[in-house]
Amino acid sequence: MRLDLELSEQEEQPVLYIRTRTALSGLPKVIGNAYGAIINYLTEIGEQPADAPYTAYYNLDMQDLDVEMGFPVRGRLPERGEIKSGAIPGGKVVSCMYKGSYTQMQ
Repeated sequence: MRLDLELSEQEEQPVLYIRTRTALSGLPKVIGNAYGAIINYLTEIGEQPADAPYTAYYNLDMQDLDVEMGFPVRGRLPERGEIKSGAIPGGKVVSCMYKGSYTQMQ
């Protein structure tokens, strides 16, 4: 297992996101559907993601996860349906990249 950690300073980052609830067993499908819906919307309005997608977890209830999936964008964009416009606040951030299979995670 390889885990890379990094501390950096980040400016506020505009995002488009979908926030929903799901059981852990449904998470892969929910994430895929959310990313797909946001990418389709960005394509329709002639925009592209500014960076890699993210997933944020607001609780640890594996039967009822409160989860947000989104993409950083270049500026504030209009909302559509379940796709919301927001921002990741600026400040110090720690990022972690796990490289390996899910079965090897500890």
